[in-house]
Amino acid sequence: MALVRRRRGVAGGGGPALAAVAVALMQLVFLVPPTRAQQSNGTSRVVPAEGYCSMYGICAQRSDGKVLNCVNATKAVKPDTLFSARIQSLCPTITGDVCCTVDQFDTLHQQVQQVNNTMTVNGIDYYVTSTYGEELYNSCKDVKFGTLNTRAMDFLGGGAKNYKEWMAFIGRQADLNQIGSPYLITFPSDISGSTAVKPLNATIYSCGDPSLGCSCGDCPSSSVCTGSLLPQLNTETSCSVKMGSLKAKCLDFSLVVVYLVLLCIFLFGAFLHRTRRSGIFSHTKPLKNAEDKIHSSNNGKVPDSSAQVSEAASAPVQSAHPSVIQTYMSTFFRKHGTFVAKHPLLVLFVSLLVPTLLCIGLIRFKVEIRPEKLWVSSGSRAADEKQYFDSHLAPFYRIEQLVLATSAFGGSEAPTIVNDNNMKLLFQIQKKYFQLDPKKYDDSGIDHAKFCFQHYTTEETCLSTFQSPIDPSTILGGFPGNNFTEASAFVITYPVNNKVETIGQENGKAVAWERAYVNLVKEEILPMVLAHNLTMSFSSESSIQDELNRESTADAITIVISYIVMFAYISFTLGDRPSHLLSLFVSSKVGVDNMCILVHAVKRQPDGLDLEERISTALVEVGPSITLASLAEVLAFAVSAINPMPATRVFSMFAAALAVLLDFLLQVSAFVALIVLDFRRAQDGRIDCMPCARVKSSVVASDGGNHQGLPLLARYMKNVHAPILGYRAVKFVVIAVFVGFSFASIALSTRLQPGLEQKIVLPRDSYLQDYFDDLATYMKVGPPLYFVIKNFNYSSASEHTNKICSINQCDSNSLLNEIAKQSLSPETSYIAKPAASWLDDFLIWMSPEAFGCCRKFVNGSYCPPDDQCFLRSDLHNGRPSTTQFKEKLPWFLDALPSSDCSKGGKGAYSTSLDLNGYENGIIQASAFRTYHTPLNKQSDYVNSMKAARDFSSKMSKELQMQMFPYSVFYIFFEQYLGVWKTAIMNICVCLGTVFVVCFVVTSSLWASIIILIVLAMIVLDLMAPYIALVALLTYVYWFPVYAKLGMMAILGIQLNAISIVNLVMSIGIAVEFCVHITHAFMLFFSIVILKPLMTFFEMQIGIGNRESRARQALSTMGASVFSGITLTKLVGVIVLRFAKSEVFVVYYFQMYLALVIIGFLHGLIFLPVVLSLCGPPSKVMKPLEQSQPSASSE
Repeated sequence: MALVRRRRGVAGGGGPALAAVAVALMQLVFLVPPTRAQQSNGTSRVVPAEGYCSMYGICAQRSDGKVLNCVNATKAVKPDTLFSARIQSLCPTITGDVCCTVDQFDTLHQQVQQVNNTMTVNGIDYYVTSTYGEELYNSCKDVKFGTLNTRAMDFLGGGAKNYKEWMAFIGRQADLNQIGSPYLITFPSDISGSTAVKPLNATIYSCGDPSLGCSCGDCPSSSVCTGSLLPQLNTETSCSVKMGSLKAKCLDFSLVVVYLVLLCIFLFGAFLHRTRRSGIFSHTKPLKNAEDKIHSSNNGKVPDSSAQVSEAASAPVQSAHPSVIQTYMSTFFRKHGTFVAKHPLLVLFVSLLVPTLLCIGLIRFKVEIRPEKLWVSSGSRAADEKQYFDSHLAPFYRIEQLVLATSAFGGSEAPTIVNDNNMKLLFQIQKKYFQLDPKKYDDSGIDHAKFCFQHYTTEETCLSTFQSPIDPSTILGGFPGNNFTEASAFVITYPVNNKVETIGQENGKAVAWERAYVNLVKEEILPMVLAHNLTMSFSSESSIQDELNRESTADAITIVISYIVMFAYISFTLGDRPSHLLSLFVSSKVGVDNMCILVHAVKRQPDGLDLEERISTALVEVGPSITLASLAEVLAFAVSAINPMPATRVFSMFAAALAVLLDFLLQVSAFVALIVLDFRRAQDGRIDCMPCARVKSSVVASDGGNHQGLPLLARYMKNVHAPILGYRAVKFVVIAVFVGFSFASIALSTRLQPGLEQKIVLPRDSYLQDYFDDLATYMKVGPPLYFVIKNFNYSSASEHTNKICSINQCDSNSLLNEIAKQSLSPETSYIAKPAASWLDDFLIWMSPEAFGCCRKFVNGSYCPPDDQCFLRSDLHNGRPSTTQFKEKLPWFLDALPSSDCSKGGKGAYSTSLDLNGYENGIIQASAFRTYHTPLNKQSDYVNSMKAARDFSSKMSKELQMQMFPYSVFYIFFEQYLGVWKTAIMNICVCLGTVFVVCFVVTSSLWASIIILIVLAMIVLDLMAPYIALVALLTYVYWFPVYAKLGMMAILGIQLNAISIVNLVMSIGIAVEFCVHITHAFMLFFSIVILKPLMTFFEMQIGIGNRESRARQALSTMGASVFSGITLTKLVGVIVLRFAKSEVFVVYYFQMYLALVIIGFLHGLIFLPVVLSLCGPPSKVMKPLEQSQPSASSE
């Protein structure tokens, strides 16, 4: 029952105020006023006498039609009886003379009406019971509007969540000049104060009533839908262990337990070691004066020949013959070194000729800049699906966007952007290109825009220019719930037609337009927006590609500076005396490491040897370890080529593996030849920078005596570093800390998230940085999602139609019904709305119940008005026949939506079907569009793609139909679905390859296993963000300390193709920190001079116990590894910190800096301790006989 609230008013809707105005006007016109008239020219004034008029009669009118009185100081006129009666009918109190003509009275009478004694409606209270309201709401809440693929309640009820909100939306009073109720209607359910009122409590049929035949999409509670359950929110929690107030994951807890057990075992073993006799780990007695001989060699002092021969003949030297591989490598490097030393110019010529010939291939060099060709495997599922979608339907539009937003001040929320000034700004922006006329907006103002936000599907004036409704969530952003008028951002989208690219030039005109668009935005639109105190970000389809191209050259100077700094450091390191400032050789950081080791090995040779012997002996000493390190790096980089992404595969094969191989070949050829020439230059007394100039022989002689003992770094390794690591307590701490870090890394590496942030790959000053921030902040809808059906059989004999549609008589578990159910749980399905169905709308469009839709002429052709296409009797079970379907489908796709029929398919479904060959009853491809939920993180993109594919696979099996989901970003995010599998496979294959190489070269399974374990620990520490963070705290100076700990976002490292390649490459680079020390631990060399120009080169294997051999390895190679590998890489990497590109900083500076630090710690601290405790055992052979030296001499 309804109660009417009343009010009195004038006829036509006036009120008391208007009546008072009418009386005042009549008194002003009819009575003799005490006023004065002013002429229109403003030059004279007329002051009437008592009883005279100021104005009388009508003389003219204004441009808008309103009349103007005459200036006439005439005496007031007594009206005749008829005129007086007319005046008194309007105002009975006027009886005397008047200053008014009949024409003036008629004009006034038309504008003023007398107050009527009537009551008008001011509001209605419509009483309903809460039961009725809830049942009505529940019956309608899930009904969807197919064309817009959204729920009808979103626009019919303003997105109401209950019946009270719905009825409040229906009964609200419309603003002036707006469509809606002229008065307020409320729907109270409390009748305590109105006992005579009986609230409405009519019977409501539930949408699930079988008689209504509602589909599952419109009514999930329907009886035919009971067999299909709604998706449930995943509430499963990972395994955890609770200890008091602490809660730890099972994996973390297990690792802690295993670590503590291992630590106890290690402590127990150390205790047993102390209780047993000393030397239990030594298998042989150390060679007498062995260390003295090595130190003597290192210091450059040549022992007396006779004494050496006597010692070699009498001392009980314990030695072993090297393996076949080692013998072959030693023989090869000895002969190779001798040849290069004798023919340096020939070697240099060949070294220059070969690379020159290889450069001929640059003629066919082409730069690939298309992202889908760089980051997507040609055989990937996503690439195939995109190709199918583009070729059968249409490529998705090229998207150009502007995001305008208000700014928050003082910590308050950003104000709404929906106001008159900002709306007019949009017209100004549009006029820059489209030349739109804002007159239509001026006629209705901001109120009409706000009205259309709520009635964008029901009011014709709110439709787009092509008569299609526009969802406000796609053009507004930053609003709470469905309160569109509180939006804080406008999202302006320009869809540009796209074409399938085969050679990369098909969209040339669109790209040119986009670049002009970007320039227009920067130069003209941005200042306009800033003048309105708004912010703006923008993007075009080609923006990312253009910015990546700009980035490719932005850091060229940084890279050049990196090499210059690195080469300056090398010249300082290698040039420890004026006569040995070597020529710089352009190579990679990997090559620089080996160059330093080669130079240090040459310097360690006795000065008494001739140049050929020094070069060949140095190559024999370090050649095998350099070969091992280089070969391991080449294979490690080559393993990365199994990554399916073209960019990383090509980089791994050519930029890394081939480059390292060529580096190695040039190092042992061209660089050795340069060393020979430089030594000859020094012996000839020529200056390095000016080889034509000579210095005095006395200066050269004084320079030759500069080798007074070991360099500072070598003395530190021998006298400080190695002895400290020899203490048992230090060994225990080292093992405990490094193993603990490795266990922590295992736990922390599982927290790595897949993805590659778009902002990271762009320059820091890119305009797209703000755009991606605004997308994450303001967007209320995600990317479009299409479910594509292959080979849809629409014939009457097929069941495909009922398996897909969601209207009456469709299957309860049809595709569209299931999509609608998935949209009810967007947290897990990432589907925001039911799908827009061309099939549902087509079937409704042909239905006789759709009065204003499908019509035809008498001759059977399509006609927008009058006659229906079908009667109910023309359909078979409510479905068109195959012939009818085939005939009317093109009509539907060409029908514009209108107020009479909103189901027209033109525009909404123009690209949703592939009609090629559909006359045979098969539609090759058809798409059903919905939207993903807003995707703000990389994990959201990955999870949404996985959820869509899982759902599509499930439905394909259940319905026995071929289908797949498609969205524009799938092609770039497919790699992350199996990124963990790819990472583990790459790392394991790389570690296995390096292990095999180490075993073949060293012929020691024991040593190869130790190297493998150390490499695995280095990779684990790199994968764990917290361990890397500890090593990098010194450079992340712009973050406060409290924000650094425990936050992977600071490093910004995610698991993707770049980081996987870096991890695999790090194995190859980390080999350098291990193999040189291990090789020096297993082998060291002594030179015995028998007589001038004749030497005996003796390779001694496993001399001394593990402790002494570890010290010897650090003394021999520790300084070279630290200065030639650690510091060289460190100097080159630090410069990358100043790169403009964030991807350089995150994935190269941070990761490689962490690799250098972690590799140094493992190679020069952890590995020597492990070797001293459980290094490869000695291989004891019988002592050398006296005749062996002479037999071995050359």
